[in-house]
Amino acid sequence: MTESTIKIDDITFKIFKHSETEVQQLNEANNSGRKLAGTYTYDIHKPHNPTGEYHIHLRNNGNEILSMNKSGTAHDGYHGIRIPNKAFKELKKQLQGWTWPNNQILESLQHTYILNKNATDYLRPVQVFKHKNYDLQEVDSFVGFFHQFAEDPFLTGGNGGWKERTIALIETEDGYVRKIPVTCFKFTDV
Repeated sequence: MTESTIKIDDITFKIFKHSETEVQQLNEANNSGRKLAGTYTYDIHKPHNPTGEYHIHLRNNGNEILSMNKSGTAHDGYHGIRIPNKAFKELKKQLQGWTWPNNQILESLQHTYILNKNATDYLRPVQVFKHKNYDLQEVDSFVGFFHQFAEDPFLTGGNGGWKERTIALIETEDGYVRKIPVTCFKFTDV
């Protein structure tokens, strides 16, 4: 792999060019993998770039169902995917040095824990009103902190889901981020 840097205005881009062998490694997720349990197989891949991590690709009947980094974060865009029970138990046994999400969900934005406890020092405070979430479950009112408007398919819920800027990411006082319709909160610092 070769690395080059390009600067355009105030933005610096790092470009990684992979050899043919490395491109094959990047596409290795199509392999059948190691037997895990039942119809599940997996592969462990090395980092594909200097900032990457070791990661697994999990398949069921040969079809990839998720990819996860050693740190427990989603890999290749598999955010919000739940690790199936049988595969989860077996992977935890076989890969003990890995971090596993207790709820078996890779970085679910409905309940993503914010590690930086000082983040609320610079976020705008909000009052969230009692409402029903996208699963039509009641959400009680609470005081929170505004992070951003959801503006991409992952944050808004993908195809057929929420439209841009109709959802905001609001952190609760106990550090969880929730997707809240913009009509269900108001800023309290105005």
